[in-house]
Amino acid sequence: MPPHVLAATRALNWLELVTETMRTALEALAAAAPEWLIAHVDEEWFERYARRADDYRLPDGDTARTAFAVTVGRDGIALLQAL
Repeated sequence: MPPHVLAATRALNWLELVTETMRTALEALAAAAPEWLIAHVDEEWFERYARRADDYRLPDGDTARTAFAVTVGRDGIALLQAL
């Protein structure tokens, strides 16, 4: 397989993994402390992380995926700071 295909696949897998990690953390918080979660997270998060992060649900194109990755990273940092 050509290296650029492997690199693209790795980047996509990374983005799915990071997004799925955030979704799983929010699900755990929703089960353990739903009132805290509602009080401390942005409403957009409920839509953004409501479903699994499969490839067909991620933004199309490198620019959009990079912007989405930055958003997920910022959300993760905000969640850690709130905890």
